[in-house]
Amino acid sequence: MRQNSDDPFVFDFAPMCGPIVMTPELKKAMQAGLEQRQPIGHIIRSMMNARLATFTDGGFRNSSEAEVWRRSGVKAIQVTLGGLEIDPSGWDGYIRDLAWYLRAEQCGGFLRLCRTADELEAAASDNVLGVLLGTQDAAWADRKFDRIDTLYRAGVRVVQLTYNQRNLIGDGCSEPANAGLSRFGTAFVKHLGALGVIVDVSHSGERTSLDAIDVATRPTAVTHAACRALHDHPRAKSDDVLHAIRDADGFFGVVAIPHFLTDDPHASVDHIIRHVDHAANTVGIERVGIATDWGGVTPDMPSQMQQGAKDAFIAAGFALHEVPPLGEALIEFDAYEKWPSITAALQGRFSPEETAGLIGGNWLSFTRRTLEASH
Repeated sequence: MRQNSDDPFVFDFAPMCGPIVMTPELKKAMQAGLEQRQPIGHIIRSMMNARLATFTDGGFRNSSEAEVWRRSGVKAIQVTLGGLEIDPSGWDGYIRDLAWYLRAEQCGGFLRLCRTADELEAAASDNVLGVLLGTQDAAWADRKFDRIDTLYRAGVRVVQLTYNQRNLIGDGCSEPANAGLSRFGTAFVKHLGALGVIVDVSHSGERTSLDAIDVATRPTAVTHAACRALHDHPRAKSDDVLHAIRDADGFFGVVAIPHFLTDDPHASVDHIIRHVDHAANTVGIERVGIATDWGGVTPDMPSQMQQGAKDAFIAAGFALHEVPPLGEALIEFDAYEKWPSITAALQGRFSPEETAGLIGGNWLSFTRRTLEASH
């Protein structure tokens, strides 16, 4: 299935299911949670439930949120189970999120859960947001693999091995020891390959990333990161990892979080282009994409909730100095509906065919050779 050239397929990484578009209903839910001094995750959960309530019976299509998505041009996203509560390792949050997405799928054309590239394209053709379910940690994994089997049956197709901290699989990017994949981690990665699940090492440490790419039976992804050669941040990947991704025919997604891209206080979309250019020269442009990582720290997070969000990221494994400044954004991309500014910047540096790949086509190719191929 091929998209119309005037309406390109745009894929993004948006762990909280896209932007928070404040409505009277969401504001009421937020105020109630703040007055009751609820944890940030509970408040966001209440807001997201209020969001769905307004979409019932087709309410989404005429909503202010639908207009944001239309202007963004984004056709499909990968989300994070546990992301709605900013708790990427909590199993209970995964189950609650699964229930939320299943309910959202029934709410009048808001989104459609997808498992393959064809399903993502079909959702775009039907003017419905395609959603690929993923995780940003596997601390929940059990040694019998029952939980990952359950998630796979529920539709999860991307599993990040670690968040920033260490788990039984390996080390996250914030761990000073930089240990590699454990024996259990090796077995887990191989099990993901047998199922047909994408292995993601975006937040994993250097040695864990390299080990996972080496033992994986399918091409591995760095779904959302940056290039350490341009900016030395724990969330960035070394050229050694990029070379390994290239050799494994994997995928590398570049974020739009200024703190991960540069120390420049006036960060712009040009900084994304620099990282894309370096990744293209190192990994191969056909293996590179855009993955903004919009959510949680971005300007749409209400100011009253920003401290709670910061505390949640620290609890999840970010060291204090690693947490991006709350509300920070690239100059041209300070609202989700300004996503086309990224496309325009890419068009100024790359050919039309290369740009189409970078904004979504390369991800579709990667999912086809990873999720749908026999290994």
